[in-house]
Amino acid sequence: MITRPHHLIDQYLADDEEVIFNQAPDLRAWLMFQWPDFVVVLIVFVIIIWAWNVQVAMIGFIGELAILGSVMWRLVNKAYTRYVLTTSRAIRLSGVFRRDHEWISWKKITDVSVHRSIFDRWFGTATIKIQSANETSSFKAMVDVPNPIAFADTIVDYVNANGPPFPASGRGGGGYDIGLY
Repeated sequence: MITRPHHLIDQYLADDEEVIFNQAPDLRAWLMFQWPDFVVVLIVFVIIIWAWNVQVAMIGFIGELAILGSVMWRLVNKAYTRYVLTTSRAIRLSGVFRRDHEWISWKKITDVSVHRSIFDRWFGTATIKIQSANETSSFKAMVDVPNPIAFADTIVDYVNANGPPFPASGRGGGGYDIGLY
């Protein structure tokens, strides 16, 4: 059975690790950049109507199904992506059938950059890149991160403190109250 997206991280945590931030990329921002696919679907639909031919309609319908299937596949993959900050590391987890799990400990992080386009600012998201001194092993960029300034500030706090900047027992059952949930 496929694990629900919000429970993906549970399989990858150490016993003493607490989750601070566990969010999916903002799907509204992702959807905005799927417009070329939707324009093609619309154009093919107009051609089908205009041609008024069964063969053209069948080929167009198959093409539209392929495009929409591709968009749906990318949507599911995006929905199964998680950006997680824990008390000991930053994690990027993605994939439905093939699971990609990459992480970097707070001690290895040297730089954090936040990139925000006009659309990112509009949706309240950003692309966050986490880098280490080892240039050959790059941590994949986190795209469409919701609440990016708080996310980046939390990373910086952990890196500067070389560990948790706050006591591990936050409010009501553990965790931190940094306004990210």
